[in-house]
Amino acid sequence: MSLVMMSVDFSVGLDVEQNVKIGILMINHGEPAEYNATIYEDFKEFTQHMINVGIIPRFLMNIDTGTILIDEKNDHWAPFWKRSLIDAWGNRYKGFAFFVPGNEKMGVPPHYLKIFGKGRGEPDIFEYAGLEAYEAWQEMGGRSPYRDQTIPQMENVSKLLKKEYGDRISIRFAYGFEKGDVKEKTKELLDEDIDILIVAPQVVVGSYFEGTLHWIKEVHEALNDYVLKEGKSISFIETEPIGIQSDFIKGVVMKVKDELSTIPANANVAIFLSNHGFPLTKCGGYDCQSDPYHHYAKEIFDKIKKAIISNISWQRNLDVFQIYAESAEGDSDPENQMMSPQEGLNYTKSHGFTYIIDIPYEFLGDCMDTLIGLRESFGVEPKWNKNFESEFDIQGIHVEITSALYYHSYREKAYYHSITNEIEKLIGSENPEKSYKQNLMEQPKKNVKGAIRFLLTLGVLVAIWYYVLRKW
Repeated sequence: MSLVMMSVDFSVGLDVEQNVKIGILMINHGEPAEYNATIYEDFKEFTQHMINVGIIPRFLMNIDTGTILIDEKNDHWAPFWKRSLIDAWGNRYKGFAFFVPGNEKMGVPPHYLKIFGKGRGEPDIFEYAGLEAYEAWQEMGGRSPYRDQTIPQMENVSKLLKKEYGDRISIRFAYGFEKGDVKEKTKELLDEDIDILIVAPQVVVGSYFEGTLHWIKEVHEALNDYVLKEGKSISFIETEPIGIQSDFIKGVVMKVKDELSTIPANANVAIFLSNHGFPLTKCGGYDCQSDPYHHYAKEIFDKIKKAIISNISWQRNLDVFQIYAESAEGDSDPENQMMSPQEGLNYTKSHGFTYIIDIPYEFLGDCMDTLIGLRESFGVEPKWNKNFESEFDIQGIHVEITSALYYHSYREKAYYHSITNEIEKLIGSENPEKSYKQNLMEQPKKNVKGAIRFLLTLGVLVAIWYYVLRKW
């Protein structure tokens, strides 16, 4: 069900006979391609978001020990001539710095510290976040492929929308991870004098944490500014996550078929459909357990599993499991409701499976979470081939982790329909066959014409009858 953030009154100003102008804000997650000093500000903003919703304690904002440095060559103390120290902005440091062993329980990694420098006056929590990201990008070879893989999907959908609706729509791309970009692109659409806004996150599974409390919050801020400036309010609708669309599900089924075609027919195969994951507890001041992420993740997985089982026959044992790469063990999952990759390995081994195909289906492209987080959750080093695939043997089971990019045309169709479903509710169908809305509007006209014909006929009959009576 679409999440309507502000009520839309179809009876006022949105008559289908009028030329309604619709703004479409297409939001890509926006994982940056490279890590640099500018990107540090984006990671800082995301960390601030986690503080604002209560996941990270706010008191950490008060801790500033100086400039945090990491050693790219060593994970332990080393003489200064063997170090390669770098800060969260990508600046390199030489000379004296204090070594801090870190605290694993507190989540503080080993690092070096300079009392002054660029980090002086900056909360340590932001520097830690930036340095952690820097190391992740180094593990990815200095570049994330996510944007290269997902932005073309947005561009193709945008072209289809413009071809279908022309000047009736205006489109902007926004990148959720870029500081303030959602707000700025919303303002650009509002400046085009739109009548209503459709917010379309390019996501498989929806959540409040990343949507309502983050991206959609920026949309609200832009709308509030617009009301104060123009004295006019604009309603908006958020599209459904694309994971529930039938085309998205078809793409996953076809990917499973492709992978099975390379496996011996007498093998027992476990399909792992892996999600990102989100805690099933309270996360500090935020109730992660109540986030709709969990509802959407289960609903979408159930639909896809049913489609796989219904459309694929296999000679031996074939089963489908939902796997969460994060937050599926320990305090994040106290009742053990989610299955981690390690738990999945243990289960499949005890039930005689010899092959595992892990498809990171919640992601529309390969990114830090799939290339590093998912692989590390299996307990293997984050390595992949040129197609962003990994194969390894563990506990006597052959495991393949596929790329998150496959059958992108089906993802594009799913994204396209998630948007057009909302457009058609607003302006009616453009097909020759009239829409339900149009029929409702025309029905009174038909009734009036019928009543007039009836009265005319009745009048003629009365006149004839009156004439006959007079002659009689």
